[in-house]
Amino acid sequence: MTNKLYSISELAKVYGATKWFWRSQIWDGKLPVVKVGRKQFIAAEDIDKFIHDHKQVA
Repeated sequence: MTNKLYSISELAKVYGATKWFWRSQIWDGKLPVVKVGRKQFIAAEDIDKFIHDHKQVA
């Protein structure tokens, strides 16, 4: 079973970027979040879309 929602800490571990990178993407409106109280979660499909939208061919 795969996660449907990731915390910022989980994103940092799984995708290798820092927590501050993911937070900056949220603050800049580039990555939507699900807020539960003070916690923020990112949907797996939004991460996939974010990655797809930022792919570049060298």
